[in-house]
Amino acid sequence: MYFNLEMTKAPRNLTIKNEGSNNIVYGYLNKPLSLTCNVIEGIPKGKLVWITNNETVKEAAVSSLVFYFLPTQKDHLKLFTCATRSNYPGHILQHTVRLFVYMPPNVSISSNKTIGIPESEDLTLYCNYSSNHVVNELKWEKMFAQKSQLVGRSMYLNIKSINRHNAGKYKCTVTNMAGTASDIVTIEVYYSPTIHVTFEDHGSYKQLNCLAHGVPNLYIYKQWEHKSEYSDLIRYLPSNGSGKLILPNIPGETDRHHDRGFYICQASNKVSLNGSSYFIPGEFFLKAQGKPYFVTSNNNTQYGIKGQQVYLAYDFVSFPEIENISIIVNEMKRSNENYFLKIMKVIDRVYHKTVSVNGSRLMLTVSVKAERDFGLYKLKLYNQFGSADFTIDLRPLRAPQDIKAVTLDTQIIVKWTGNHYIGLQETFFVEYRKHFESHWSRVSAEEKSTAIIDGLQPCAVYFLRVYSKNAAGESSKSDVIIVKTEKHHSKVTVFTLELAMILGVMILMMVIYWCGIKAWKNKQRSSRNQDSRGTLACRNDESGSRPAHYDEIDSVYYNPINNTVYHQATRNNAQNCSRQPLNDHLEDSEPNNMSSRNVHCAIHQFKHSQENNALRSSSDESYLVPCRNYIDVRITENEQQDTSIEETEINVEESSISSNNSETNIKIIRRYETLNVSDMNDHCYKKCNEIDASPMLKMDP
Repeated sequence: MYFNLEMTKAPRNLTIKNEGSNNIVYGYLNKPLSLTCNVIEGIPKGKLVWITNNETVKEAAVSSLVFYFLPTQKDHLKLFTCATRSNYPGHILQHTVRLFVYMPPNVSISSNKTIGIPESEDLTLYCNYSSNHVVNELKWEKMFAQKSQLVGRSMYLNIKSINRHNAGKYKCTVTNMAGTASDIVTIEVYYSPTIHVTFEDHGSYKQLNCLAHGVPNLYIYKQWEHKSEYSDLIRYLPSNGSGKLILPNIPGETDRHHDRGFYICQASNKVSLNGSSYFIPGEFFLKAQGKPYFVTSNNNTQYGIKGQQVYLAYDFVSFPEIENISIIVNEMKRSNENYFLKIMKVIDRVYHKTVSVNGSRLMLTVSVKAERDFGLYKLKLYNQFGSADFTIDLRPLRAPQDIKAVTLDTQIIVKWTGNHYIGLQETFFVEYRKHFESHWSRVSAEEKSTAIIDGLQPCAVYFLRVYSKNAAGESSKSDVIIVKTEKHHSKVTVFTLELAMILGVMILMMVIYWCGIKAWKNKQRSSRNQDSRGTLACRNDESGSRPAHYDEIDSVYYNPINNTVYHQATRNNAQNCSRQPLNDHLEDSEPNNMSSRNVHCAIHQFKHSQENNALRSSSDESYLVPCRNYIDVRITENEQQDTSIEETEINVEESSISSNNSETNIKIIRRYETLNVSDMNDHCYKKCNEIDASPMLKMDP
C-alpha cells in the first residue's frame, strides 16, 4: 500500500475587492452590491465565509467568495467580515470592512403641505434637507402652467408682501451622488371669512346655521356658545363640523325658558384679521316666546315681624308681557292687595348655570297685624301663551335656636342655629353680661353661626343670649343661658408665693441672728455692771460705749400681760435656733472672742404680776418694769467647738398656709413674716396689750 504525504500549508493574502481607505466599501441605497473576498488557499483547502452581526450570510470552499445584496438604510456603516475556516487553528484568517451606503437626500419644506398666509404679509419658505454626502444641486421651482425656475440656490425662499397672484405650488429639489429628492408645498393667500347666522323653526325642532364666506373655503368651527342677555355663559353646544346646530329639547328647561338668549358661533380658515384671533364670531339672538315662568332665585319661604310691613318679592320672566295677575292668600283670592311691578335683571339657573336674565319683579306689600296674616301667598301670572304660579310661605322671624357655648379662661365660643335661608342678608348678635351686671355687651357675626367673645374675666359667671337682624327687622331674643369661664392658671403667681415664703424665712433667720448678737452684747455689759436686781433686760447698744441702764417706760406704754399667753406661739417661740455661721459683719473686737462659743437663744415668758401698779412718773426709776416677754440670751463657752448659732426651726406642718381651719398656724406664720430687721431696735420692751392682740414679735422704739 502506498501513501501520498503532503506538508500542510496555511492560507494567505486574504483581500476584499473594492475596499477603499480606512477599510470602507461603498454602495448605493437599494442598488445591487457585491462583496468579493479573495484568498490564496493553503493545504489542505479550507472554506471562506462572510459574517455580519455575528451571523454567517455566505459560506463556500472556494478561494473567491462573492456576497450579493441590496443595501438598505439599516446597512449604512455596518461591519462585514470575511474569514477562513479550517481544522487547523493556525490556518485561520479574517478581514473586516465597513459599508458606507450613499443615500439620496431627504427634503421637506413644511409638514403642512398647504400653507395659508394673509395677504400683504411676508412669506419665507425653508427647504430642509438631509444628505450623508455632498449635495450637487438645490433649486426652487414655481409649479404653474409653465414651470419657472426661481433665482437662487439658497435653502430659503423669501417673498415680500405676498398677494393672491403668488398663490400656487412651490417645489424644492436637492441632488447628490445617490439621486434627487424634492418636496412641494401649496401656498394659498387667505382672506378672513365673514360670519352670518340664520335661524330656522321647523316646528318639531329649531336649527341655527353658521355661514362663513372667505378664502379658502375650508373652515374650522368651534362649539356654539349660549349666553344670556347680559352675556353670562349658559352652556356650550357641540358643532357637527358644518356650522349647523339643532337645538335639543330638554324637559324642564326648554319648556320653561324656551332657550331664549344669544347663540354665538366661531369659524376660522386660519387667516388672522389685523392680528386678531383666527376665529371670527357671529351671533344670533333667539327671541323665544312662551308662557311666563318664575326664576329659580325666588325664595319660597320669607319672614316677617308682627306689627310691621313686609314686602314679598316675586321674580319672573314673561315674553310677551303679563296680561293678568291674581293673588291668593291662604287659599282665599284677594283683589285689594298692594303691589308694584319693575322690569329688572333677575337671577335664574339655566342648564345648571346661575346667570342674569332680563325679567321683572313684583313686590307685594303685606301688613302683618295678627298671626292670621302669616301663611301662604300665591301669585299667579297670565300671558297669551299660558300661566304660572309661585307660592311664598310667610313666617314669623324667630330667635336663633340651639344656643351652645364652650368656655375658656378669657373666651367664650358661642354656637347657634339660625332660621332657614330667608333670601336676605342676616346678621346675628350675641349679647353677654356678668351675672351681677345689668348692662349687656354684644358681638356680631354676619351670615355665620359662631361667635367668639374675647377679653372676659376668668372664673366668672356670664349670661348669654342671641338674636338676628335683616331687612325685615329684628328677631326676638333667645333664652338666656348661663356659663362660667375657666379658672386662669398662672405659674407666675405660684412662683411668687413660694418666693415670698422663702424670703420671709430668710428674713426671720437674719432677724433672730441679729437679735442674738444684740442680746449677747447686752448680757456682757450687764455682767460687767453686776446688776443687783438680777433681771436680764435688753440694752441699748447703739454706740457700744454707754453703760448698761434701764430705759424709762412711759405710763402710756405699760399694760399688764394677760395671764394666759397663746400656747402655740409660746411653743414656736421656744424652739431653738438652727445653727448658722456668724456673719462677717460683727464688730472687729468680737470675732476672736466668739470663735469658740455657741450662742443659744430662747424666748421666755413670765407670768405677769398680779399687782396693779398705779401710773407713775416716767422720771421715777422705781417704776421701771421689765417687759413680760423679752429675749433672754444665754452664752456658753466651748473652746473646742466652732462658733455657730442655732436658728429657730419652723414646723412646716403647723405653720402651713394651706390650712383653712387653723387660725393659730396663720398667726404664727404672720409672726415670722412680720419679724423684720427694721422692726428691731435697741429696746427689748414690748407693749403688753400688743402681745394679747396679735401674737407677733415686735420691738417698740
